[in-house]
Amino acid sequence: MYSKPITDLEFQKSEILIPGAYVVNDEFGNGWPIIGNIPVDPKTVSFPETLIGHMHARGEVAFECGEISIPIKMDLSRQRELGVYKSPKSTFLWPMMCLTQMDRLDLIPEKYRHCCGLSNSDLRYSKYRDMIYKLLPIKKTDTYFEQQKQMGLDFDRLYD
Repeated sequence: MYSKPITDLEFQKSEILIPGAYVVNDEFGNGWPIIGNIPVDPKTVSFPETLIGHMHARGEVAFECGEISIPIKMDLSRQRELGVYKSPKSTFLWPMMCLTQMDRLDLIPEKYRHCCGLSNSDLRYSKYRDMIYKLLPIKKTDTYFEQQKQMGLDFDRLYD
């Protein structure tokens, strides 16, 4: 998601505000018209970082980011305390989430302000991110491309 709001249906590139998100896609091409296509460099792609309930021998939770899924030693009760869950965001709320990221709460109706943050669905915006990365075999400073390569995945294959 880019940081520059537009008033007409012409794509205007600007600084990236949110580098990748899970958004309910039923509105794209309908309520949200597609206004442009730009080439994607797979080495710059990013995804939300989330925790999911995932029964396995080392615990009950897994870290997920794109294709990366890593079981971590954590109980489901602890995940509930942290409150970071993988959840697609509503296309109705998405503009308000972007305004929240731009610290423009004054433009968001009061009744929606409580649900427009990303900390409950994306570790990149959570105060618990450092704690979770201590449990992982990857570094938070690496790009998604570098992380998935370390995990034996080949993201380039999606762009051949």
